[in-house]
Amino acid sequence: MGELLVTLENTHRLSKINVSTGVITPFVGSGVDGGLDGTGTAAQLGGPCGLAIADDDTVYVASKNRIVRITSAGVATTI
Repeated sequence: MGELLVTLENTHRLSKINVSTGVITPFVGSGVDGGLDGTGTAAQLGGPCGLAIADDDTVYVASKNRIVRITSAGVATTI
């Protein structure tokens, strides 16, 4: 089994849940409500409320009136 990506609006993060173990790991977002591009937990998401995954595994997240593109390496960029 793999991982499940979830948006956690109240924690301002995108996290991965290991399906086998149930362990939740922050993927992108510092936990601070904001709108800062960056990598991993250096980025800030503002109440992420939805996500889509493209064929190339790029993740798109709705966050505080913007769309954020997130690479598989966790690089978050506002588009």
